[in-house]
This record gives sequence, C-alpha cells and structure tokens, in this order.
Amino acid sequence: GLDRFIARLDLAPAIEGAIGALDPVFRSIVLLVDVEGLSYIEAASVLAVPVGTVRSRLFRARLFLQERLLAYAHDAGFLASPPANSHPSDR
Repeated sequence: GLDRFIARLDLAPAIEGAIGALDPVFRSIVLLVDVEGLSYIEAASVLAVPVGTVRSRLFRARLFLQERLLAYAHDAGFLASPPANSHPSDR
C-alpha cells in the first residue's frame, strides 16, 4: 500500500549510487557544482582547470546520472519501458 509507494519514492540511495558510480573526475565536478553549489568559475579554480572543462565534464556527468536514474525509475516501476539508451548490461 502506501508504505510501499513511499519507499519507492526514496531516491537518495539511487542518487548516491549514481554519483558513486561516476569516474572520480566527473564525481568531483558534480559534488562541487550540483551538491556544494559552487559556480563554474569557482569549481574551475578549485580543480585548477579551465571553465570550459568544468562545463564539459558537468555535461557528461549529468548525462550519465540521467541515464542511471532513468534505469532506476524503470526498475522501480515508474517507467513502462526501459530508457531508449539503456542497455541491460548497464544496470
């Protein structure tokens, strides 16, 4: 019933797992910008990389996270079919 539905809505483990699965280069940028709230310029300074590199890494990291979380949503029963770019071996 309701308890099962609420348990399915707890996304924290899925998000933590997806972030944990990122390559460390991409994980650090997600943590700095999306979790800690640093600007691209601040993150670039912390990582000693150009702002363009921050943007590129963040784009790729967010794409990976989106794919992982869509697969989670499918597995949890929120999507009727697997995401278009998802492969069974990726899960």
